[in-house]
Amino acid sequence: MNPRLSIFDTSIDRRGTDSIKWSKYAGRDILPLWVADMDFAAPPPVLAALQQRIGQGVFGYGGPWPSLTESVLAHLESQYSWKMEPEWIVWLPGLVTGLNVACRAVDGDVLTATPIYPPFLSAPLFSGRQLNRCELTQSNGEWHWEKSALKNALTVTSKLFCSATRTTRWVAAGAVTNCLIWLVLQKKTIWWFVPTKSTAA
Repeated sequence: MNPRLSIFDTSIDRRGTDSIKWSKYAGRDILPLWVADMDFAAPPPVLAALQQRIGQGVFGYGGPWPSLTESVLAHLESQYSWKMEPEWIVWLPGLVTGLNVACRAVDGDVLTATPIYPPFLSAPLFSGRQLNRCELTQSNGEWHWEKSALKNALTVTSKLFCSATRTTRWVAAGAVTNCLIWLVLQKKTIWWFVPTKSTAA
């Protein structure tokens, strides 16, 4: 067996710890599969880097390493032909924080497809924004946009669009992309696209 993969065969008992995943149904015969929290140990290089940091003994405020910024900029340019400046990047601790910041930054309605990761539904409400949903349709195990449903969900004040979804496999064909572009032009709205972090298209 490849020793690099042996981590996936190691069982780590997280019951009785501060794990939200395992404490939610503690004492009940339920497998907690409700949250994307893997029960694998972090890779050795990550653990080594953390141990090195801990060894300093001081935990003051820190910032991203220049190499991290360079990696992000290179990825955006190579994958999306988007050349950015380093100062344009706002580092956030996670996806949910980013959703809430985006909703507060945009003065308008929020449109999202469903089903979707629950914080996409709660962030607009916490930010005082109107949430409009576009229900996806399912066929042959795949999720699809319906043009009529998308048109009905879009309003003249729609400004933030959240793509579907990290928990389902969905299809975004060219026709659907053209539909989105057409709707934006027809409504003359400015949309901010916030893709989920593990969408499979």
